Amino acid sequence: MWLKIAYGSLVLGLVAAVELTVGWTRLLEPWTRAAPGAIFGAALLVLLTYVLRSARLYRFFGDCNDLRSCIRLFLVHNVFVNILPVHSGDVSFPILMKRYFGVSVNRSVSGLLWLRYLDFHTLILIALVALWLATPWMWVAPLLVGWIVVPILTVMYWDTCSGLFDGHDNRASRMVSNLLKALPTSRRLLFESWGWTALNWSVKLLSFAWILTIFTPIDFADSMFGAAGGELSTVLPVNAPAGVGTYEAGVIAAVTPLGVRLHHAIIGGVNLHLFVLGMSIIGGLLTFAFPRPVARESSAAA
Repeated sequence: MWLKIAYGSLVLGLVAAVELTVGWTRLLEPWTRAAPGAIFGAALLVLLTYVLRSARLYRFFGDCNDLRSCIRLFLVHNVFVNILPVHSGDVSFPILMKRYFGVSVNRSVSGLLWLRYLDFHTLILIALVALWLATPWMWVAPLLVGWIVVPILTVMYWDTCSGLFDGHDNRASRMVSNLLKALPTSRRLLFESWGWTALNWSVKLLSFAWILTIFTPIDFADSMFGAAGGELSTVLPVNAPAGVGTYEAGVIAAVTPLGVRLHHAIIGGVNLHLFVLGMSIIGGLLTFAFPRPVARESSAAA
């Protein structure tokens, strides 16, 4: 009850704030002036990221032996993630993996956590690269190198990391140990999943930055920070249903320190979010073009 009241207040507050600072008519006006070809091009790039993320699932989970079915699973999961709050949409992933490919819940959850970790790491990595190129701050370079090394060391010393939680007689340690053991033992596969993640996020942020430059007068370097800020809000532990308010806040927080005016940041953030939600709905409708696999028996843990 209180959560619904808080969310309703958040939405109403956002609507009122936009009207008072920018005005909804002015905010939506860029859609009438935007070149259809540019919007279509950015949309194609987003659809490409859907294929890339589906390919990541296809390669990471050996039981997903049909790429088209993986695309269908991802599109359904993506709709839930973009609409439901506090990452509750991720609950659909193990359910769909069990239903479509017979993958055990423990294995699918551990794999999803690893992929989410790679998403967060890669997103921060791209933001650090952009910051390093845009500023003369010397401390960014060693921070960037250190951030790159973290997953490399994690994969190289995977057995040691997994063993840290063995032998502890408490529920949390046993849970973490079981999740780690459910991940693939192949270091090549873990590194490959990182490569797919980096490729996906590079294309994704490129398309979202492009959209920001269409909707608001902002240079491309700053728009990359804005796109990263909005997407970072989606991988943080807490976000609002459909990302309403939190996504826009991420964009605004990323670009206003760079000198972008607040009303331009609001226009860009809201319209980018509308584009993201629209693409997820389009992706959901595209699921009818892909086959739904027949459920199989639960697979053995990797």
